[in-house]
Amino acid sequence: MKRVVAAFPGTCGELFQGTLDGVQCLVSCPVDRMARLELLLEEGEGISVPPEMSKTRRALELALARRPLPGALRVRRLEALPEGKGYASSTADILAALYG
Repeated sequence: MKRVVAAFPGTCGELFQGTLDGVQCLVSCPVDRMARLELLLEEGEGISVPPEMSKTRRALELALARRPLPGALRVRRLEALPEGKGYASSTADILAALYG
């Protein structure tokens, strides 16, 4: 079994979004709160992700279709960002899972 813990910060939303001199821009600011996940690679096959993390599951399915793992992946949430509050919680979960 292999174990990885990965974390990604949330953000406080978009400070600026639009066009500047003809270039699309998005400026956001990270906050000192993290989405922290534990990823376990075990014997077997498949993906086990908490049911409330459907976007993370889909991102992992797409990534693993291109680059399969030699075993089963189990994801456990260790620390969560508040959902629906503008902290980019789903994005942080997805990036932590893919980074791990």
